[in-house]
Amino acid sequence: MNTSKNNLFLIKVRKEWPALYWFSLVYILGVLICAFIIKSTVTPFFVFPMYSFVEKPTPIYESGIIEINGYPLAKYNFPKEKEDIIVVNYLRYIHLKHKPYNDMKSMYLNKLAKLIGQKKATDLYEKLFTYPDLNDINFGAWLKRYLEKNNSMNIFSIKIYRTTLEYTKNGEVKVLNKVQELSYQVNVK
Repeated sequence: MNTSKNNLFLIKVRKEWPALYWFSLVYILGVLICAFIIKSTVTPFFVFPMYSFVEKPTPIYESGIIEINGYPLAKYNFPKEKEDIIVVNYLRYIHLKHKPYNDMKSMYLNKLAKLIGQKKATDLYEKLFTYPDLNDINFGAWLKRYLEKNNSMNIFSIKIYRTTLEYTKNGEVKVLNKVQELSYQVNVK
């Protein structure tokens, strides 16, 4: 095996394509200087905080509970992807009910307007983030249809609660707060 100095990759590049060699060398040195001396994030490969940070455990968590016909919904009876659709949508519904999209609008609309113009940004934002039909009746009807389709059960009532849970040191879960966010009753004729 020939391990001479002339077989190194950068030496070959230097001989064959000098411009590429110098560009690569300057780029590598620039990335290393930015990553380790300036502590700037130029590329994700050398910056540790992009991948990990110390997460401080907290004993209190916000969650939600769905009751179907007076009983808590057993989400584990659903395949994971169906469970995710249920959980993400009811948590999002609770969030939007308390923090309407106008909170997000002020944060992002100005940045978007600088990129594509105010009129286009406003039109796009209204199409994507306006929820004119966001109310208990419409969300309850959608959730009822989705659950009946995916669980083959007849649903007469749906209740959603926003809960605050505390995990005690001995592993117990204590409900600190339970606020009803949705009550949907099916009209039985």
